[in-house]
Amino acid sequence: MRSLPVNELRLCTIASGSSGNCVFAEHSGGAILIDAGISGKKIAEGLKHIGRNPSCLRGIFVTHDHTDHVNAAGIMARRYNLPLLMSRGTLEGSRHKLGKVARVECFRAGDKFSYEGFEIETIPTPHDGVEPVALVLNRGKTRAGVLTDLGHKFDALREVLATLDGAVLESNYDPVMLKNGPYPAYLQNRIRSDAGHISNEEAAQLVQEHASARLKVVLLAHLSQNNNTPDIAMKTFYAKAEEFLKGEGVKVSVAPRHEPSPMMRLRFG
Repeated sequence: MRSLPVNELRLCTIASGSSGNCVFAEHSGGAILIDAGISGKKIAEGLKHIGRNPSCLRGIFVTHDHTDHVNAAGIMARRYNLPLLMSRGTLEGSRHKLGKVARVECFRAGDKFSYEGFEIETIPTPHDGVEPVALVLNRGKTRAGVLTDLGHKFDALREVLATLDGAVLESNYDPVMLKNGPYPAYLQNRIRSDAGHISNEEAAQLVQEHASARLKVVLLAHLSQNNNTPDIAMKTFYAKAEEFLKGEGVKVSVAPRHEPSPMMRLRFG
């Protein structure tokens, strides 16, 4: 693993969207993946693209049991002898997708613990998985959230946004595109429901209303392939979070669907 500044926390998405999700996070002592919802080959290619090798990984966190988050978790665990970390409910809901895995470490949604130099906070979400979570990674006093598949705007989400320096934040759909798109009514209702996803406008409102001045990097993520576009997501965010964006040095971007995003670099003292 390449030498990193000892006071830096880095994150990027390897892939992001309804077709598959994977987040890479590292500090000077090691790296982890959060979700492995694309193929093992594509994950390895994504790591190579950002100048990393799977040998730097110390584990894979799985946020919930949906295929676009768990698809290659078992494959990666076996291929690189990595432990999987997930809630007990996620394990039960994804056993058939994981296959035989040598090491699984389970936590309860809401637990806080240390892992390979990261201080991890898990946040129960109302998404329609089995015991799903969002994550906050801590190094020193610096905090980065991986906040996708959120269901709806809930109190713990509002509270944690005020404490973050960087966020990978779900911005899944544009309501007009969803309404006029190809999805049948039952699927549209599921996406809009309290157990589905949050829209572009809801993501912007969360930041506008609840983020603090310490939030300097926002990566809009998990965009729907059929019901959103990067351009619409960004335009909505800038329109609805206008007051927040008047702060100095705020960087906002959209996570690419099939390739790594720019690296989020967060310094801590």
